[in-house]
Amino acid sequence: MANSASSPGGSTGSSKRCKTSHDAVENISDLSGDALAAIAEYLPKTSRALLAVALTAPPSSWRDQGWRGQPSEAGRAILAASASSGGPFETVVKMACSELENSRTYKFYKEKLAGEKRLVQCRMVDYYGTNEGGSWEVLDFLDIEADLADKLTDDDIGATLACIDARSNLKKLHLTKCTSFVGEGLEPLRGSSALEQIDINIQTLIPSYSTSYKLDFSPQKAFTVLRSIWAAEGSSLRRLQMPPKWLTQKDDNTLFVEVLGGHSYSLNASTECCYFGPLREQIAVADRCKGCGGSDYTTCADCTILVCSNLDCENYDDVCTCIQCRKRSCCLCSNKGDASVKWCEMDECEECCEDCRYIACRERTNDCQFCKALVFDRMLQESTVQGAEMDRLRAEIAELRRAQESDNR
Repeated sequence: MANSASSPGGSTGSSKRCKTSHDAVENISDLSGDALAAIAEYLPKTSRALLAVALTAPPSSWRDQGWRGQPSEAGRAILAASASSGGPFETVVKMACSELENSRTYKFYKEKLAGEKRLVQCRMVDYYGTNEGGSWEVLDFLDIEADLADKLTDDDIGATLACIDARSNLKKLHLTKCTSFVGEGLEPLRGSSALEQIDINIQTLIPSYSTSYKLDFSPQKAFTVLRSIWAAEGSSLRRLQMPPKWLTQKDDNTLFVEVLGGHSYSLNASTECCYFGPLREQIAVADRCKGCGGSDYTTCADCTILVCSNLDCENYDDVCTCIQCRKRSCCLCSNKGDASVKWCEMDECEECCEDCRYIACRERTNDCQFCKALVFDRMLQESTVQGAEMDRLRAEIAELRRAQESDNR
């Protein structure tokens, strides 16, 4: 990345003579802060932060300074103007949606494209409509092209976080498309009590057919920073999105268990996100469903996974819903075979929870032999218990009759 100073927070050259209207501009750093801010308005928001870094110092020097540097005067002017101004919103949304449409994945799954486009729109509305008052509360790399994001290193991203004073200001971070990111660039967030949501699933909403994606992200380096954020006094972290394989393999990932084991969390089956805190707070920060765009969720009857409450959702097939009581089980639990709500082997039979299936078979309103097989053990146990109770009552009645006959004599 281009730069014009030797270290963050260094001298801006106050000994230079004042420029007149006849002076030629020989370097971009010779421009005034207002001029640079005006030029930056044509850039996506994230690119403006990267420009502020480049006008301050080489990204590697921010690491050398322990991520404690400050932006130059020109960098501060760009950041201040960018934090409170909108920018090329429509162009950014069009670019992001175009990348989705050109993805090989979505050419074969057209029905998912509409949901992903809605997610792009919501993300960019959140990004370009916040940060009022001059502070950067959101940083989302979705608004820059994948080719550029792919080249950003940990030094680039860490310097950007340090430049916007992310530890004090940032509430939401999305590292979408930053495929060269390893994890060390999160250091400027260490101990942050302001951060509420972080997305380190760098594969979110990127074309999956590219061969340049290295995906070297290290959970060890990321989790050390996350631990410090959870340990911070007044920690605000409520949402963590990680690569799907970390979630599906969480039972075998000792580091995952170590970091999340002591926290109450729920998992959104649609977005692979972990939500922390009381369930009401978790649902409040849950992402909009990709299938219907709604934000109403219910908890799986068998685990802590959140599933969409809308029965008309396009993701309806991802869950099993009881036709009687509307209890729902996620697809992960349903596939295990011991879920509360599941299908029987008859294709024509609707999914049903164990209790409703049992009642229907017992009352003979369900004649499906496969359903009866699923509840057979329970019916047999109940029959055994009832039989034992009948035997007890018969013995008691026989004893009463013997006592009565003895009294009559």
